[in-house]
Amino acid sequence: MVHVVRLGTVIVCCCLAGCGSGQSKNLTPPVLDPVAAAEQAIAEYDTDQDGSIGGREFSKCPGLRAALSTTDGNGDGALTRDEIAARLQAYVDSQSAIQYFELVVTVNRQPAEGLSVTLVPESFLSPAIEPASGTTTRFGRVTPAIDFEDPEIAKQNIVGVRPGMYRVEVSQTDAQGKEAIQSRFNTDSILGVEVGLDFHADTPELNVSYGR
Repeated sequence: MVHVVRLGTVIVCCCLAGCGSGQSKNLTPPVLDPVAAAEQAIAEYDTDQDGSIGGREFSKCPGLRAALSTTDGNGDGALTRDEIAARLQAYVDSQSAIQYFELVVTVNRQPAEGLSVTLVPESFLSPAIEPASGTTTRFGRVTPAIDFEDPEIAKQNIVGVRPGMYRVEVSQTDAQGKEAIQSRFNTDSILGVEVGLDFHADTPELNVSYGR
């Protein structure tokens, strides 16, 4: 497994991106209310209303499922409002504006070049957390980046992702716009990742398939 160093400050990321020595506009951490976001997650995904998200309920929120190991405080395989809020509070407390993040995407276990990969924040994190996207290299590697609306930040060419829980959508279309990737990895994706706070975490590896 390949290890990556995730850089928690935009200044370092900016230098890596080669944005020059001129004065740049600061990229601030997202404004997130952990308790309100956790309550929204429970309201949306706790379909059996037992006070937690678990089992089949994770199919609708793969980003939360991906964060289970870091968020499930009592190890029961389900996430309560308090557990989700505690994990989101850790993001806030870190004051991390952005993280360098890399993942590997394969098709039928083989690296594929030119796949469009989008990290879509789980709904309870939006609009505080923005989506991020990128394109795989011939080795299947991708380093997603946010398409910032602020032109002063956008021109810095910052590569990175907000700490958060994401659904991953993988796409590859032909000249006629026909999608080649199965919908369960695209519009109805079951893939998820957490962009966490562990700078030495293993690089996530996701596998998808062609077809309907």
